[in-house]
Amino acid sequence: MALIIRVLLAIYASLMMLATWQTKKTNLSWLNYLTNLVAIVLLVATFLAWPNFVILSILSLVAFQILAVVRGLLLHDFHWQHHLVRLLVTIVLIWLIVSV
Repeated sequence: MALIIRVLLAIYASLMMLATWQTKKTNLSWLNYLTNLVAIVLLVATFLAWPNFVILSILSLVAFQILAVVRGLLLHDFHWQHHLVRLLVTIVLIWLIVSV
């Protein structure tokens, strides 16, 4: 189960990086850099020992949530349904990480 969680998080981090590369049309390039930095931290965390993995992955998931909300507010394009689904996915991922 631990390996599956690590693979899921690596895929999630990769998709987040892909999403920032596809949204170059905004003036919020600093947000793209931060999102990519958090994604790299999450990717690196998937290769660390379990205690470090847990801490870094949870911090990265929370950072993704915060960055997504900030992006939505700054672009005046906040879709609460999207953020609710993101929050639920984040909660499930954190629950999986902590329960293993």
